[in-house]
Amino acid sequence: MEDNTIPNQINNNIDMFNEHDNQKYFTKIAVLNICTLTEYKLNNIFDYIRKNGVDIMGITETQKADKEINFFNADKAGYKIISHNDNKNAIGKGVMLIIRNNLEKHIFNIEKINGRILIVDFSFKNNKKLRLILFYNLANHRTGVDMNNKINMNTHVINHIKIAKSKKMEIICCGDFNLQYRKFKKRLDNKQSVPKMLKIFQKLENLNLWDVHKETYDMDNTKDIMTYFGRFKSRIDYIWISENLFTKTSKAKIINIRDIIKTDHALLTFDFINEDLIYPILQTKKMNTTNVNLIRYIFDFDNTEEKDLLNFQDDLKKVATSFNLNGQYVKELNEIYDTLFSKFSLEMFNLKNEKIKEAIDKRCADLADNQRRMIDNITENEMKKIFIDKVLIDDEDGNSILVTDENKIKDITKDHFQNAAGSKNRTIEDLHEWSDEYEPIRSINDLIYNNCLEPITDDEWEIVIKDLPIKKAVGPTGIAYDEIKKA
Repeated sequence: MEDNTIPNQINNNIDMFNEHDNQKYFTKIAVLNICTLTEYKLNNIFDYIRKNGVDIMGITETQKADKEINFFNADKAGYKIISHNDNKNAIGKGVMLIIRNNLEKHIFNIEKINGRILIVDFSFKNNKKLRLILFYNLANHRTGVDMNNKINMNTHVINHIKIAKSKKMEIICCGDFNLQYRKFKKRLDNKQSVPKMLKIFQKLENLNLWDVHKETYDMDNTKDIMTYFGRFKSRIDYIWISENLFTKTSKAKIINIRDIIKTDHALLTFDFINEDLIYPILQTKKMNTTNVNLIRYIFDFDNTEEKDLLNFQDDLKKVATSFNLNGQYVKELNEIYDTLFSKFSLEMFNLKNEKIKEAIDKRCADLADNQRRMIDNITENEMKKIFIDKVLIDDEDGNSILVTDENKIKDITKDHFQNAAGSKNRTIEDLHEWSDEYEPIRSINDLIYNNCLEPITDDEWEIVIKDLPIKKAVGPTGIAYDEIKKA
């Protein structure tokens, strides 16, 4: 039975191409929630990434300790595995990156956080740097503890993005956030307060990161494309990228690969033009072909019979005459490319302006209707909350009872803070001990301030101007002290 959750044009889409040629110009990133990694799944992943030219593959929810993954029997040739999990309790956690060897050699920093966040920093020529953040957040937030842990993971991610931006690094933040952007957008559109868990989306947008699949499929104006196919279908997997990478994006897809790899999540891919980041802008170089091992034989004339040679020459002439040798087609293609690139640049410029205008309009609307949210956004202030998921009280007989019901906890907490302090009204009988502090000081003459508002005399102006320093920078008026003294 066909699953129509993902559009047909990308359903089970596997791109076959010459990966060795394309990796010089494009870099392909992919991310997938694997729903427990096994040796069989890992081998299927390696088959997929080789056939489809994936350079970096992010895997979340491995639920396997690092040592266990190292012992998997898989063909890892050409790739490096970097995994991270809590070795004491690997269930419900685990992230892993599979990185092509030609990129792995550029890694200069790796950070691992709580079995859920894996950060890898790359350094390339011309001081170009890239930070890749793979993120797997908690699946549940039923209790206050879970909710706080989820918010803490969001805070870790945002802080590392801010650090990367301060270092002028390109950023890719991807993985299973276990949060729905749709809920955040709905509350924002309805001018409702945004839960703290969902504020990660607001912060990502404020940091000028782009949800590449939302923009590619125009989900703001169409329906969401789901990435999770469990009991309740939703979009909880994302790839957020910095603006420069977004302008270099060649394609982004959400792909159903459940017939290839057993999982209840879709695969997210993102391709970008890597010139001037991973590879410097290409320049033509002469190749030394004195080494016979470097020479590629297209046609061996010396070992070809005369009849075959004539046939080959005739075929070559037919192909040559089918093209305009004056370069007409090349010129037309260049013109088409220039036109398309100009339109693309214009669209990107308009899109950026729309986002800026949208943010300004929202800020202006908040100024009129929701000043608190406006101030919180400007100051990046976060409202601190205490989550109480259990309360210990005494019953009428003095026995201790542990209350876990959410509604009862609210009533007990409300009653406690209303009555804990009590009401204390006191009558102050004697004020004479400190009343003298408010009496006027008799030793100060009342007339000393009378001349403060009188006009300034010419003599006073001359004294001030005479004491002005020279050779000082001008102020807002643009008039230097030297000019005033000479006037």
